[in-house]
Amino acid sequence: MRKQIVLLAAARAWKPDDEIDVGEKWTFRMETLPDDPSHAALFYGPWLLGGCLGTEGMRRDATRSLNYYEHDYTVPEHLRDISLGDLAKVVPIKEDFDKREYATERKLAYLHAPVVFQNENGVVLKPLAWINGERWVVYWRIGQ
Repeated sequence: MRKQIVLLAAARAWKPDDEIDVGEKWTFRMETLPDDPSHAALFYGPWLLGGCLGTEGMRRDATRSLNYYEHDYTVPEHLRDISLGDLAKVVPIKEDFDKREYATERKLAYLHAPVVFQNENGVVLKPLAWINGERWVVYWRIGQ
């Protein structure tokens, strides 16, 4: 099946902050674990969002090693049972592109929609593929 291409023309006097919003609105959706409906992953549009949990208690070299057998997987007590919180209170935040790796990829994603958020507990949520060098969570406790 061939995809139809539609071209639109917009003739007007453009100002620096003018925007065009084209396409579907992305929304949040939860996907529960098949064997445990009390935990779910959070998606925003096509992006699986991970919660950034920082590096507290991690060895400095732990985030650079590809040898997973040498990692200390001890998780600080306060990070062991984290809740996503109220989904209605998840808000978009602006990420500083110039200080991050893969800046071009991230800028392109922002052309469609903001994809970095923060929940009511202060946890930054971003596409899992962008999280590197720190602990992260994907399956959140829900319904409590």
